Amino acid sequence: MLMKGKFFREVGWEEALAKVAGELQGAGPDGLAMLVSPDLTNESLYASRKFVRECLGSGNIDSTARLELAGGLGLWTTLFSLPISIKDLTRADTILAVGLDSRFDFSVVGTKIRQAIDAGARLVTIDPRDSNLARYTEDWLRPVPGREGLLLRALAAAPKDREASLSRVAEDASVDILTLERAAEIISFSERLAVIIGPQVFHYGNTEALVEGLMSLAERKNTNFIPLYFGANTRGALEIGVFPESTPGGVLGEKSGFGLSDIIGGSWRPKVLYLAGDIPFLDRPDCDFLIVQDTYLPPFKVDAFLPASSFAEAGGTLVNLEGRVQEVVQVENPRESTQNGFMRPDWKIFADLANAMNCHTMNYKKPQDVFKEIHKVVPSFPPGVNRRPRRMVSTESPERERRGVENTSPGDFLLVAQPGGYRHRGIDISSKVGGLKELALEEGFRMNPEDLESLGLRGGDLVTLAAGGEKMSADGPVKPDNDCPRGVVYFTRPVVFGGLEARRGLLPLYRLGGNPARVDVLRHAV
Repeated sequence: MLMKGKFFREVGWEEALAKVAGELQGAGPDGLAMLVSPDLTNESLYASRKFVRECLGSGNIDSTARLELAGGLGLWTTLFSLPISIKDLTRADTILAVGLDSRFDFSVVGTKIRQAIDAGARLVTIDPRDSNLARYTEDWLRPVPGREGLLLRALAAAPKDREASLSRVAEDASVDILTLERAAEIISFSERLAVIIGPQVFHYGNTEALVEGLMSLAERKNTNFIPLYFGANTRGALEIGVFPESTPGGVLGEKSGFGLSDIIGGSWRPKVLYLAGDIPFLDRPDCDFLIVQDTYLPPFKVDAFLPASSFAEAGGTLVNLEGRVQEVVQVENPRESTQNGFMRPDWKIFADLANAMNCHTMNYKKPQDVFKEIHKVVPSFPPGVNRRPRRMVSTESPERERRGVENTSPGDFLLVAQPGGYRHRGIDISSKVGGLKELALEEGFRMNPEDLESLGLRGGDLVTLAAGGEKMSADGPVKPDNDCPRGVVYFTRPVVFGGLEARRGLLPLYRLGGNPARVDVLRHAV
């Protein structure tokens, strides 16, 4: 445990707890905030929520899980209420895959798709990039990035409603009309349709057409949905309710406290900020006292560091995409010592803090104690580990949340921000795993080689991306990528920033509202 003094120094566990508890109590319910990672177990997520709401009397708890659930929490509550089965992909006669490349992510889904194709299923792919799935099919629709939803909505429409609109949609999305008509016919005659949506499509600024298309397809019989996202326990975070506006079960209501957007946007400054495995900052956030609870120290100074056990040392449960409650088996149980460290499971740290504050409602001894309480409080949560798929209850029509204002500034290229990152908790593991950092798989900007040649650029050259004249600019290396369409620049926008100090020059792009956005690409001035 590290505490703030003239220099950082080690203190005992009880002393650390007393200091942290004192700072939290001194801040009061309105002066503190907690951010929790979507990589935490259900037990730790639940304990964090209970600690903030019952022991601290505050609603100021949030998670970067909301960034993974792009498009709005209400939308995802609805999506999780639809039939979702990865296993049933192999039984589909038609698969509609939107914005998915399974070479690098979601390989299990990719394997099931190949099995379905081998069994005779037809594959329709909507993707601006030359993905591996695009190479499996002749029915590849390659729209302008950001317009995938237009095609999905058109394919979801009833035949009598779409005949006159297909040519207009093909023109708006810049796809071949004959391929679009053939895809529409394939979808119409499908008896067992599977619809897979990659994370990229949810992260566009405008998802209205996408939502309309999904809701239309949801009215069809025998339709299986696979809405994909990042984060080991993102669905668990939604079900547990670790957001200012949600209650257990994912039911949304009035916002009861300050959250992530308030802190990042600078509209609210907490006195005490508690980061439990969630580090959405490149620099120390603005607060009086910063508590970090994690497996690694963040890249900035903290006032208190509470070492958390890794998943291999903690045990517990996670909720997967289908709603299956899966066990995380504890495989290590190191004895507390100076050599082994004093790591504890997140739920245990919250329970210890609660007792240090004389809040005796969290006397948990093992993760099973927390799980029993989750079953009582969270609607539809099973009484134990259960590998059966579960559908959430949708209580309202899905939100159509826009992420920023559409960028209509002139520019020669379309800039697309992709979600991603090799991370666990608040740390990007490329900074911790030997070789990953050197490979720099997600660093810089990716462009079609022909575009680079036309600009007189080569791979590795530094470029400046400018949007809105001189209002925004960011610098970084450029990479040739044959998968990129002409006229488009791709870059990875991370959710967590631990270990990503080298991306400081891209910070203006992480805050860019519209996605996609128009930009100019210029050779970096030395």
